[in-house]
Amino acid sequence: MKVRTFLSGDGLEIHKLLAATRGAPREHVDAQVFQVACVDINSDGFLAQVRAWAHGAGAQASESQLVLCVQVLLQSRTMPGVAGELLSPVDPISDTQLLGRVAAFAEEVQLSALLFLADALRKGQPADALHLVRIALDDRFAPVLSCKLPGPAPAMVGLFLMALQAGVESGRVKELIRLHRLSPDAADSLNWPWPVRIHTLGRFSVLCDNEPLEFSSKSPRKALELLQSLIANGGREVSPLLIIRNLWPDEAGGDMKNLFDNTLHRLRKLMGPVEVIKLRNGKLTLDPATCWVDAWAFQRLTGAILTAGTPTDATQIVALQRDAMAALRLYSGHFLQSEGDDSPWVLAYRDRVKSRYLRMVWALGTRFEQLGQWHLSIEIYERALEVDNLIESLYRQLMLCHQQLGEHAEVLRVYRRCRELLSIVLGLAPSERTETIRQASLRADRGRTTV
Repeated sequence: MKVRTFLSGDGLEIHKLLAATRGAPREHVDAQVFQVACVDINSDGFLAQVRAWAHGAGAQASESQLVLCVQVLLQSRTMPGVAGELLSPVDPISDTQLLGRVAAFAEEVQLSALLFLADALRKGQPADALHLVRIALDDRFAPVLSCKLPGPAPAMVGLFLMALQAGVESGRVKELIRLHRLSPDAADSLNWPWPVRIHTLGRFSVLCDNEPLEFSSKSPRKALELLQSLIANGGREVSPLLIIRNLWPDEAGGDMKNLFDNTLHRLRKLMGPVEVIKLRNGKLTLDPATCWVDAWAFQRLTGAILTAGTPTDATQIVALQRDAMAALRLYSGHFLQSEGDDSPWVLAYRDRVKSRYLRMVWALGTRFEQLGQWHLSIEIYERALEVDNLIESLYRQLMLCHQQLGEHAEVLRVYRRCRELLSIVLGLAPSERTETIRQASLRADRGRTTV
């Protein structure tokens, strides 16, 4: 079987080379053996990617060493032979042997090369990438990792996320994230080890180091309302006067500043030793490097979704689907819905986020319909109805998607659910447009039955 391939061209797409070995006899493939031949280190694409990695890690002086070290690592984990030659089985080398082959390089260079290859393999060959990350997180590289990042921050975020999800050296990874103050993009923020996580969509909860806040006595209602008001007002350089008006609208006179200061002190004490709430130049800010808020992550994610165009290839469709599912998971309910608070400042922010949510739902549903991805559109509309089951237009669009798939029984089931809820809760009947869709499915269903 021909599995020998050379790397050339404009990109270091190692996972495509590895794909060529699928289906080979088991003796030709081993989990610890990369079926990759030697890389042409003079390839413009290879050199450009290594150069970008080195610069992203702030290691310009090590660029030439990094190129050589990557080459040695690849040659150490491949089978010998020439292009097109039938390969014979070889024994996999151990991690110790692998590192022994690059022992002449500085540990900083070894570490950077390991993670460069791991990042190149992350999407196409995640098992091999994780193995390299596991080697890189060994004790021998701990001092280097603590000193500075061995690669560009965005790539390191992806590799650290991979390690966390696989349970590889989780404690060390979390410490490195804190040390280097790394932050993920909005879609990955749900799985990030934030010191403080605040949920406001649907339910309200505060988790410090993944543990919910506990109160020794009664719930500190005003302190938590201060936090909620800070979030609703953007969490960046918020005037204490604005929060005072939100929390004590009927109070007149008295020492309101002292009341605010005492409430803020109590909130900071509740949040633990991490300085999450900063007061600078008389303004309050929630530190985005240590504190994650679901409503803000949702807004960042939907911003990218709403400004993106219709995807044109499979990769873009997968990326859009990933972002869509992340956004729908985040929006589990309206802002502070479980709190039963109808204060003007709560309602104002709730309406803004809800409006953004509905715009996202329509944008995603429409894009997937244009692509003929009817099942994805159906999932989006169904999830939206779980949050708000009184939006007739969502039922109508859901019925149309089922019609496109010829699922007329589903169309009628969705119609009945819509009719019952509108009647029971609002005392209304479905609109003529909704009835028209129902009638079309009834005719189609009868025609199919008589054939």
